[in-house]
Parts: sequence; C-alpha cells; structure tokens
Amino acid sequence: TELVVIDPLTTIPSAPRPEHSPIGASSMHRWAECPGSIKLSEGIPSITSPYAEEGTKAHDVAAQWLRGNGKAPECDDDEMVEHVKVYVDHVYSHLTADAILFVEHGFDLSEIYPGAYGTNDAAVYVPSQKLLYVDDLKYGAGKYVKAHNNPQLKYYALGAMLELQKHGHAIDTIVMSIVQPRCLTSEGAIRSHSIDAMDLLEFAGDLVVYARRTEEKDAPLKAGDHCQFCPAMHICPEIHKVKQMVAKSEFAEGVPAEGTVSQDTLVQALQAVPLLKALIERIDAYAYAEARAGRAPAGYKLVEKRPTRKWRNDETVALELGKLGLTSDDLFEPRKLKSPAQMEKIPTLKNNKELLEPMIVKESSGLVLVPNEDKRQAWKAEAKDEFKMLGVDLAIPGSDSTMVMAVVGDKIISSGTLDEMIGIVDPFS
Repeated sequence: TELVVIDPLTTIPSAPRPEHSPIGASSMHRWAECPGSIKLSEGIPSITSPYAEEGTKAHDVAAQWLRGNGKAPECDDDEMVEHVKVYVDHVYSHLTADAILFVEHGFDLSEIYPGAYGTNDAAVYVPSQKLLYVDDLKYGAGKYVKAHNNPQLKYYALGAMLELQKHGHAIDTIVMSIVQPRCLTSEGAIRSHSIDAMDLLEFAGDLVVYARRTEEKDAPLKAGDHCQFCPAMHICPEIHKVKQMVAKSEFAEGVPAEGTVSQDTLVQALQAVPLLKALIERIDAYAYAEARAGRAPAGYKLVEKRPTRKWRNDETVALELGKLGLTSDDLFEPRKLKSPAQMEKIPTLKNNKELLEPMIVKESSGLVLVPNEDKRQAWKAEAKDEFKMLGVDLAIPGSDSTMVMAVVGDKIISSGTLDEMIGIVDPFS
C-alpha cells in the first residue's frame, strides 16, 4: 500500500532528553503510587535482562518501520516482525493527508513540573479533526497493560498537546492506545480509551501533586504490582515485609488443606504473588547481566537460544526445487483464512463488523484468577462442569446412557444411568 511520506521531525524537533528524569512517563505508574521509590532508587543502576533487550529490539524495529514509510526493516526474527506489524498497522491507520506523525518523540513537560519528560513511541495529530492519537507499544507478554486511565499515556498526551499548542495547533479529543500483540485478552491486542483535552488539564494538576510528593523528606513507600521494575526493589523495606508475611504464612510449608486458609490471608498472599515473581525475575536479570559481563555464576553459562532453521532466499529455493519437478502444492503452504481481527481491518468490513459477528465464535483456552477490577465477566460453573471437576462423566440427553455417580456433599449415594437421576434437582445442595 502506498503511504504518504510524512516527516514531522523537520518541523517539530524532539525535545532534548534531560540528563536525569526520575519522574518520567514510563515509571509514573510506580512513583505516583510509591513516591518514596524515587529517593530509594537514587544511585542504583538499571539491570538489563533478555526480556528488556527483546523489548528494545522490537521498539527499534517499530521505529524504523514507521520512519521507513511502510517498508519493513531487516530483522532476523520473523515472529517479532509479525507482532510489531500489528502496532505499525494500527499507527498507520490514523494517517490522513494532513496528519503529523511523531515517532519516538521526546516531549518536555518542564513547564508543568521541572524534570518531567517522556519519549512517546508514536503519536499522530490530525489538524482537520483537532484529533490526537497517542500509541504505546508493549512487547511484553506476561503483564496485561490497560489503556483506560493509564498515567503513562496521559503523560505523553499532555506533552504532545503542550508542544502542538506552541505551534498553533488546537486539540479537542485524544485517543490513547496500548498495543500489546503478545498479550491477547477479550479486548484484543489493541486497547483504546478516548478523553477530552480538558481531562488532560486535570491530569496536569495531578502530575504536579504526585511529583511534589516524591520530594518530601519522608516520602512514603508502598508495595504493590507497580514494584516490578523498581531499581530499589531488593532493598525496599516494604518488600521485605511482604517476604516475611509469606514466609510465615500457611503456604510456607506446602499447600494447605482446602478451606483452611482465611479469606484475608489468601488475598494478602495473592497480592504478594506479583512481587515475588518480580523478585525472581530480578534474580534472573541480574545473573544474566553478570554473565554477559564475563562474571557467570558458578555452575552456569551463557548459551545461544535454540536456533530455528529458515531459508536463505525464498525465491532461490522455489526456483531450484522447482527444477526437480516439485509443484506449487509441494513447495508452498495452502492459503489460510485471515483471523476475525485481521478481517475487521479490511476497509470494506471495517464499518460493517455486524456482518462478521454471526460467523465468529469465541473460545476460551481455560480459566484464570484475576482481581475484581478486571472487565471480564466472572465464570459461573454449569452442572456438567461441576461433574467434570469431580472426575465424573455426565451423559448428554438423547445419547446412549452412560454410567454416572450422583454426589451429595462428599458421599456417593447412587449409581445408574442419567435417566435414573431425574428428580435430583440439585445434587450439590
């Protein structure tokens, strides 16, 4: 597809990055919740990890792709290219003839608060609609990131609005999106949230309040899921309290018997899980960094990841193997129907999604325990699901009779066919 060449960097230069911006956009979710983390983290270097390096590579590929006017950059990871394309296609979908595209653009918010700065993955401004799109690529697969009320996105949007206003541009509406191709939920890989420009003025006030709290002499510390990427996690006294709580809990000596752990204790333990996982990942990351620096821990070594075989040149392979009499069916995979998400991006179908709905079925791969804040509806067990959980096969009406067990409480009270169970209204009551 031919794309309009847009190079806004020649007209609106990126703001110079300050030497140190502890209250940056990417970490606001942490320091807004835990203002004391800023001082606690002073002087502690960031630790690299394979995951962080992979994310950096994906962002580099994305930036090259967007700046290359639609031409995919060279990349030795086909899977990464496929995932990044989801993000690139989303950004390009905003472009109009008068659009201004920002790629890896630094926004200076020092007029709001000294040291406030953020580098946004991509933003698109459409002057004719007074519309601003703010997009952020999250390449990680393990942690779901929401777009609704996301402080990082609002931070970027505020910076973009301030900069565009300096150049005489007005904004009415902001559409903020998280693109997370490797973390699919019922919302899909792309999650968006729209706000009015006036909402950003309220956020500017909040930003000042949160930033000031980080400079208080006894700025409070608070443990939570925002701790995952905090540099000071290993020395944080609040994290130490969490570790002590888990070490003294019923889970320290094994899996407790069903129904023996109080709700409060279980909730506290569940809330500690993300922190404990983050600590484990921190150990992995530190050990990896040490090994990369030539200081591999005793008994460990760095090795190359398992290689995947790929053709050096697809055209050469097809030509040479074709000389052996192999047909196209032998050499090429059959065409595969696009997924519903891909179909919905086709211009003809983009505004006609109701046509596709009757042909789509949603199938879950299983169950997962999440906080109540999750937008998905709580799962409710049906009778057949309860029987499966008890290891019992339930016959389907109209099929050949199958032997089943009727269960009341913890006792098996009868055995027979499904027909013989008629009259047991609720075998679990």
